[in-house]
Amino acid sequence: MKTTKKTFTFVVDTENYAGNFIREMCALIVGARHEFYHDWSKKVAEETRKVYSQPYSSINSSIPFEFIEEHLLCEADPVSASTNRVPCYLISTTGWWNGGYGKIQRGKPPKGTFPAYQSVGFKFDARPPEYLLVCFKKRARCFNAAYRGFNPSHEDIEITGFRLLEETTTTKVVTKTI
Repeated sequence: MKTTKKTFTFVVDTENYAGNFIREMCALIVGARHEFYHDWSKKVAEETRKVYSQPYSSINSSIPFEFIEEHLLCEADPVSASTNRVPCYLISTTGWWNGGYGKIQRGKPPKGTFPAYQSVGFKFDARPPEYLLVCFKKRARCFNAAYRGFNPSHEDIEITGFRLLEETTTTKVVTKTI
């Protein structure tokens, strides 16, 4: 028996190490949080949930929260060794590399370097409608202003682009009597 599963990952690419703000960006863009997130993202997620059915004043767009609740996947974080199930992920950023000790650079990576995780990904089990992708982009672009309201000392996050990754996984199950 063969099964095929498709997932779609909305990715926000930045010029900053995403591990420093992934939870907060997740709370603002999709209103999702996890119990291990700290107080700021819990507060933002709760506030964001309240306004999903109404236009979000600073970006003038509303999101049907039902789609996110039904299709946002919370899985074990593929980058960290943690077994926590999370609603967002660090994604390696195309065109960037890490030489170690926080030395992040653009360009073709030389041998012996590591991926640079400057992107945040949100994985869904269905393709988000176009209007929802537009809302996600608007919310991401408002991230600095929203985050500064809760954390005045944060450094600005420069967003460099957005991607939608489509992944198809085929599983073949073979049963043998032993």
